Amino acid sequence: MLGRISTKRFTIVGVLLAIFALAAVACSSAAPAIDEAQLSKIVADAVAQSQPAAQPQITAAEIQAMIDSAASGGVTAADIRAAVDSATSGAVTAADVQTAIDRAVMEAQANAVTIQDVEAAVSSAVMDAASNSLTAMEIQEILDEALAAG
Repeated sequence: MLGRISTKRFTIVGVLLAIFALAAVACSSAAPAIDEAQLSKIVADAVAQSQPAAQPQITAAEIQAMIDSAASGGVTAADIRAAVDSATSGAVTAADVQTAIDRAVMEAQANAVTIQDVEAAVSSAVMDAASNSLTAMEIQEILDEALAAG
């Protein structure tokens, strides 16, 4: 049972690393819609949500006592399989983790500000500033008038 839990955790961690690598490659385009900090938070949140609730730790002596009790009580392999299946029925699967990550990435990308958005805003601000600014000749005229009046 302990080996199965370790394998399950190893599988989840492996899937998360693969997803992170794919997301890093996908987000490395010229116009990233999501930055590294956001992606890191998304993955961390997905990992946190995928962790099963804390289970009480079982000692080796308790495991041995269970085995001895089961062997002496006439417990069959089918009984043990049913108990294991029942205990692991609520576990988070790799598909659950993938779905949570996909949903979080899509939500982040839907609300993200792209480089094109920033460039358009800066360009618009520069054009507005340029249309309302004074030329060197206009400034010289204002100064000449001020000096002539004073």
